Amino acid sequence: MRAILVTLFPATDMGHGGNHRTYQLKYDIQEAIGGGSVTLVSFLEWKAAHKVENRHSGLISSFFQNVRKYIRRKRENPVRLIHDTGFSIMSFSDPNFLRYYEATLCEDELPAVCIIEHIGLAGVIAINRRHGVRTFACPQNIEALDGCSFENSRWALRSAMYDFANEVAVLSSCEERFMISRVESGFCEGLGYASQYYPYRPVGAITRRHEELRKRRCLRKGQSGLLLLLGTAGHKTTREGMLWFLNQCKISGLPDGVKIDVCGSKTDKLLSAGENISGIKIHGCVEQADLDDLLVQADAVLCPQRRGFGALTKLPELACAGIPVIVPRYVLYALDLPPGVHVVQDAWDSWIEVMQNIKEEASSENYKRWYERQQPTLAQAVRRVTEQT
Repeated sequence: MRAILVTLFPATDMGHGGNHRTYQLKYDIQEAIGGGSVTLVSFLEWKAAHKVENRHSGLISSFFQNVRKYIRRKRENPVRLIHDTGFSIMSFSDPNFLRYYEATLCEDELPAVCIIEHIGLAGVIAINRRHGVRTFACPQNIEALDGCSFENSRWALRSAMYDFANEVAVLSSCEERFMISRVESGFCEGLGYASQYYPYRPVGAITRRHEELRKRRCLRKGQSGLLLLLGTAGHKTTREGMLWFLNQCKISGLPDGVKIDVCGSKTDKLLSAGENISGIKIHGCVEQADLDDLLVQADAVLCPQRRGFGALTKLPELACAGIPVIVPRYVLYALDLPPGVHVVQDAWDSWIEVMQNIKEEASSENYKRWYERQQPTLAQAVRRVTEQT
């Protein structure tokens, strides 16, 4: 039996949450089909492999490609003529990539099922239909709405809603839908499209690394006063939450004895050049070994994301490592909270109180019980399909 997984990100146990979710998908699908094979097709890996060819393509050819892309995007959402959200259901459906995908699809026995993990890969659905391959959608976000800002423009809202309608049309064209967040699963169900909640949980090498962190943390002596603010600042809603938190620190200061290290891609761009906040140290993107050392030292991790879709993959991983996490109540809606998560209200005083009284609660027993409650719904569906084929 064979399955094919079409993703934006490479499947790796290193990197950001998008990489980790893709790693989980591949791991779970492989377990579901046992001795079968999982073929992974990553758009970003394909793009990196073809960058030399793309660089030397002719200027005239590139010009006409850009014109076709512009026309397609405006036809897809006419409101973009007034407000362009930057979103498209064909964002990662480059014609050359689609030809590469179809060749990969047909290079061996046709797979029983194809799983797409980003709505911008919608171009593969027609190819699958042509070859009689089922398509399951397993997106990491409701992309059309994640990160949009509506407060300053009614046209921004209209454009986003047009994009959302396109996204729903793609989801509805797939045979089954598996969502990373309870919110998104319920959203689809409310629109009349059957959907299953497929939570993120650490697997394989990701689990082993965090279990090792737990062992190292057991050798700690007392509290360090160090808190970590982690996140990919290139993601809009993550950046907004981090900026809000840093601004509160600048205005009101930190509790006595508390210091905060900030780590993650593009976090070194959060503050203006030369700007400093007392008690805050910004690292930017750090090597995995250095991040692991900080996670061993830290009393807790801060995740001040206050809006957006998807789910915070850090929460299950930190619970696996036995590291407390502080999050706003908004996060409650997305997932079955793992142990060791401390929920605060929107007021800064609530953050201060929890930072001053943090306790370690994510025992290995509690984490194991939480893990066993998380149903690998995608794997179950893939197993059912492959057994029927």
